[in-house]
Amino acid sequence: MGADKRIARIPKPEQVGGVEWLILEYDAKSGGWFLYFHRTLEEPSEADNWYLSADEALNQAETWGVNRGDWRDA
Repeated sequence: MGADKRIARIPKPEQVGGVEWLILEYDAKSGGWFLYFHRTLEEPSEADNWYLSADEALNQAETWGVNRGDWRDA
């Protein structure tokens, strides 16, 4: 994965609690990746998870219906 920050929309059937967007962002301080859960891209995240690698975060995003090809640069 080339970009340090990517976004993807969660498919409607998989949206829970109003969360519609995922943001995947590299954290240079920890060397890991955050997966942020957003209602809109203009609001702060509702929650976040930290992963050691982008692959781990992308695997988790797939449980929300977001496939690897769904991501775009932020």
